[in-house]
Amino acid sequence: MLTFNDLTKNDLESLDDYYKRCDFDPGNYSGKAKLQQLETRKIKWCVSNGCLIVQNIVEDKLLYDFPVKGSDGNIDAALSEIEFYSYEQGCFPAFIFVPDTETGYLMNRYRYVHIEDFPLLNSSVFFPVSDIYECLSFIPSITTDRLTLNEIKKADIPDYNRLVLDKERNKWWGYDDLGSLEEPFTEESFYNVAKSDWKARLAINFAIRLNGKMIGEAVLYHFDLKGGAELGARVSREYSGKGYGTEAFQAVCKWALHDLRMLKVVAKCYNENAASYKMLSSCMENTGSDETFYYFETQKTTQ
Repeated sequence: MLTFNDLTKNDLESLDDYYKRCDFDPGNYSGKAKLQQLETRKIKWCVSNGCLIVQNIVEDKLLYDFPVKGSDGNIDAALSEIEFYSYEQGCFPAFIFVPDTETGYLMNRYRYVHIEDFPLLNSSVFFPVSDIYECLSFIPSITTDRLTLNEIKKADIPDYNRLVLDKERNKWWGYDDLGSLEEPFTEESFYNVAKSDWKARLAINFAIRLNGKMIGEAVLYHFDLKGGAELGARVSREYSGKGYGTEAFQAVCKWALHDLRMLKVVAKCYNENAASYKMLSSCMENTGSDETFYYFETQKTTQ
């Protein structure tokens, strides 16, 4: 993940090594400009994939200059790093001072982009957003032969906590829900995380219900801002082995591709997780593996 340094006067020469290679507006892309901007806001910087990445912190917002390519730079990879970093910070990437020559590049890279004026910086801000940000105002309800998938409610907190705190089963989940909490654990911690992620449209958490009772969850997350997202599902141990997880997974995948009109859904499982491998293989294409995971995806089919 990106590691940023606070910008100081001593760094300006390093920045100019990159700025002299581009023909962007020197009013925003030069060491002199950054020195002036330091008087009004905090600026951080780093180099990744041969590109200079400048982060502006304005009104608690993280705003990025368009990456400046070095002699062996890769703009696409640098933008991917910004996207991943932003996701880990709980937000989508936002770009300011975008050169006219690069506007088309950003618009073509992302599926949905909002452009807003930012008078404080005398610049437009480009906000790529997720599919659920663009298309959903509420969490829908999905029904299958046996299940209903819908919003997690406060009344579900006891069942939700039992699901998330089952360490033995969740070793296959691939995410440390408890360890990732930013504040001490309370009864409502996991519920609040799900609500927060939905409010920011970073993820949509569905309660998997059997006769009204929450028996698991399905989560669509890691939106790549290009029409893809990752899907995961888990059920409580007393309901495992009955096909509920597969049924829920397939239902959300179908909804994402056909109702939300996403372009692809991806998933992964640990190499040792034979049950998940069997389930994912039955409903998605295996696209490869590494030393940790098997990877799968399914794409929207054209009619």
